[in-house]
Amino acid sequence: FVPNGLGGGTLSPLTAGGDATLSLTVNGATSCGTNGLLVYGSSLYRTGTMPMTYFDGFNYHDFPVLPPDMKTQTMVNAAWAGSLQDIVIAWDNMLTYERGVHHWNGLAWEAMGFSGNQPTDAIAFWRSPAGSLYACSSWRVMRWNGSNDWTTTYSVPASEMGVTVLSTIWGRSDSEIYIGAKNGKILRY
Repeated sequence: FVPNGLGGGTLSPLTAGGDATLSLTVNGATSCGTNGLLVYGSSLYRTGTMPMTYFDGFNYHDFPVLPPDMKTQTMVNAAWAGSLQDIVIAWDNMLTYERGVHHWNGLAWEAMGFSGNQPTDAIAFWRSPAGSLYACSSWRVMRWNGSNDWTTTYSVPASEMGVTVLSTIWGRSDSEIYIGAKNGKILRY
């Protein structure tokens, strides 16, 4: 496999000696520490399945602790991980109508804000080099104030709703943020 002729590499399974078969429906993955991977998704209608799995470079491990009110049958829509002691997730359980945005500090899950103001509809998170955390949903971008609240920094204009559907966020700094949309637009904030 040679991406755009920029060097070589080989695609291989993530588990030694075979393929990884996860029972969850994968929504995404994010790097976790120096050589780990946090895989997240939906475990709805699957008993005995966790919505998050950690790959340590050799094996997959179910994430051992879930946030308060989160059931094993739920959906993690977005995640960001700096390490196994610094993970942020947005989750939703359409069966019980419970949802939340939580931070794992290595010992416990902490709610990030009040449920009515959390970006539970987030599809992507990004943390700036300065440490600011942003959540991107299909129609808005929110910023965590660091202690107890989220602030909307950008909303898709009403005239573009349904046409401009946000899908990802990335940036170089808090003053240079890029937001991708499903219609091919790249927005710069």
